Amino acid sequence: MRLGLLLFACLLLASCASRLSRSTIVFQYADFGPQPMAYKVLGPKNYQWDPHTPILFGDEPVRVVVYRNIDLAKVKEHYPVDPDRHIDHRYISYADAMDYLEEKIRQNLLGRVTKRLEATRDQIRQQLE
Repeated sequence: MRLGLLLFACLLLASCASRLSRSTIVFQYADFGPQPMAYKVLGPKNYQWDPHTPILFGDEPVRVVVYRNIDLAKVKEHYPVDPDRHIDHRYISYADAMDYLEEKIRQNLLGRVTKRLEATRDQIRQQLE
């Protein structure tokens, strides 16, 4: 009986982890363009808990979690914001991410930025469609 319960629990955990990996993808903030471009959908590129201290060039402590077909609360539970460990996640739905990326790609403001946005869009499509 205990072995059966243990096996069931393992299968349940594996299916949850598998579902999460098929429902989310994590990027660096810069994968959505420079801060002046991405600010409206992601907020500032500063820690949420310390918005007045700039993050030095080259640092990428802010991660962006794109999610689809999963409850935002579950995403936040798995990808938390934790000031003590300097973990800062931003969350954006698949639809909002794709709308944003398509709009900015169409604008084609700067070639290298557009290429990075296209790569981000393609990764999202590959992972979440």
